[in-house]
Amino acid sequence: MIAVETAVARWVQSIRHNRAEATVETYRTVIHNWRQAMPTRLRDVDRHRICEWLDELLDRNRSPNTARVYYFIVRAFYDWASDRYEIPNVAAEIKTRLYPRTKNHQRVVTRDEYVALMARLKGQQRDMIQFIAHTGLRSIEVRRVRWSHIQRTYIQVLGKGDKFRLVPLNRTLTEIIDRYPRTGDRPAFLAYYAANKQRLVTCCHKAADMTRIERFGPHALRHYYATELMRRGVPLKKISMALGHSSTAITEMVYIHAQYEDIQDISLCLDE
Repeated sequence: MIAVETAVARWVQSIRHNRAEATVETYRTVIHNWRQAMPTRLRDVDRHRICEWLDELLDRNRSPNTARVYYFIVRAFYDWASDRYEIPNVAAEIKTRLYPRTKNHQRVVTRDEYVALMARLKGQQRDMIQFIAHTGLRSIEVRRVRWSHIQRTYIQVLGKGDKFRLVPLNRTLTEIIDRYPRTGDRPAFLAYYAANKQRLVTCCHKAADMTRIERFGPHALRHYYATELMRRGVPLKKISMALGHSSTAITEMVYIHAQYEDIQDISLCLDE
């Protein structure tokens, strides 16, 4: 009979070739936490034991969102294990409505806020904010950009799962990049502000404080990028490709707020 520990070790090894290192580490941590709460043999695990483990997470003040993420990691393991070891997919029997997603505040830099930022900021800090707002890169993707990735009309971006995609350069980005001599391994504003995650977040926070708007992080500028493209009529498929989403369904789900804001007042005329 296959041991849970053995199956878990093999699964973690199997996902290393198609997922980013940080993702693998998260999966490994979660699945080992789950393993420690389960019986020794894989066939002795049932959906009730998995539910008890998830409920215990909630009892320890983990959020429903966290429990939901943990469930889907266990579900991914069982999707693999049920096929490899010909065992029932007990995780698939769990109803995800028991662990509903709660709505978090999704900070999006608005058009007016962006205009205010551009009017207030100067130098490399302004270039850094513009760079993210005009590329829509994730924080980790910004930190990975090197001169060798920057071509005349596009940037070669190393994204999730260590997959490359091409993000086009517009006139604004070209002017920013052309201001910096090709010394070192990347433009000076990236070398300084994107040296690590905290410095990039601090750059955004200070920019917000200087402009007297609500604080935001790099991801809020990614949301600005996608929201503006959507409002300007860029096809969803192209936006999804630029963002590095695996499907347009993800793009549509994340940026549905933009669609709602554009139509929220259309029924007011019926009140007249």
